Amino acid sequence: MSGVWVFKNSVVRLVENLGAETNIENTKRKVLVYTPSNEVITSYSHLQQHLYALGWERYYEEPHLLQFHKASTVHLISLPSLVISPGSS
Repeated sequence: MSGVWVFKNSVVRLVENLGAETNIENTKRKVLVYTPSNEVITSYSHLQQHLYALGWERYYEEPHLLQFHKASTVHLISLPSLVISPGSS
């Protein structure tokens, strides 16, 4: 499965990349952009800094997920923790 996660109106959805099986040279790199500053988010720690600044708190209950909650709301962001083991390709 490939595609782009789109966050709009408090809903996140996966937009499938229908051209994923085409020539790799013709595909563009997908990035997460912090729109107020047009800054590219390059890592989970970079994302975490922005979320903390916006009032989000980190949950540590699920080791396979990075979870953030905004106080006094029902909003929860869950991201897979990407662990790459040595020797994997």
